[in-house]
Amino acid sequence: MLAAGLGFYALGRQRAPTGIDDAGGVTRSGSEDVRLVSEGAISDQAPNLVWRSTTGAATYVIELRREDGTLLTRGTTTDTVFAVPDSVRAGPASNAYWALTARLSDGTSLASPARRIRLTP
Repeated sequence: MLAAGLGFYALGRQRAPTGIDDAGGVTRSGSEDVRLVSEGAISDQAPNLVWRSTTGAATYVIELRREDGTLLTRGTTTDTVFAVPDSVRAGPASNAYWALTARLSDGTSLASPARRIRLTP
């Protein structure tokens, strides 16, 4: 099930180098320019997803998905921190994957690879 979930998630996140993102610009996926920091567990004591700023980024789109690819939450911010909503962490402990797309001021986007985290109440 994990492999199937990861495969589904990866297919949903990968875009061809000349693909079009949700905002209508070109997206380059798997970029090393987009660096995720948060790993391990997300809990009441540490509810934030954190990443390093990307040169030229105007906004960031964060997606958090279950292992089967189901979207748990999605948000857009100009900051390098995203607070995972309490409602996402309220259920029993589970694994999830998060990924980030940096939307650049020139209309292009850079997408990170997905990273596994543990959601705990």
